Amino acid sequence: MIARRRLIDRLRRRSRELATTSIEEEMVESTSNDEERNEIEEEAARARRFIRQLRPEQQQIIELSITHGLSQSKISEATDMPLGTVKTHARRGLIRLKELMGADRDNEIQGDTA
Repeated sequence: MIARRRLIDRLRRRSRELATTSIEEEMVESTSNDEERNEIEEEAARARRFIRQLRPEQQQIIELSITHGLSQSKISEATDMPLGTVKTHARRGLIRLKELMGADRDNEIQGDTA
């Protein structure tokens, strides 16, 4: 019982201790967060550019799914397409998007080494 209470006291004491971080650590974290955010925004812009190259049905379904967060069954209801067709367009669109983005990245890498 005594050991249990001492462990509880120790845990409570640790939780009350102030977390101290230096200004330099916060600046590094802030910089890395900004870099990550910029990288994500660039990647999203690239993806949007390639989505425009997909077939219209694939564009519509991917936009509804990603931008509006609709499930495939909700997309089926909203577009009056059979669920299987929605799934097929989504799958083929994502495969094509992956191919386009991969080819672009390969070209980008080859351009950097040339």
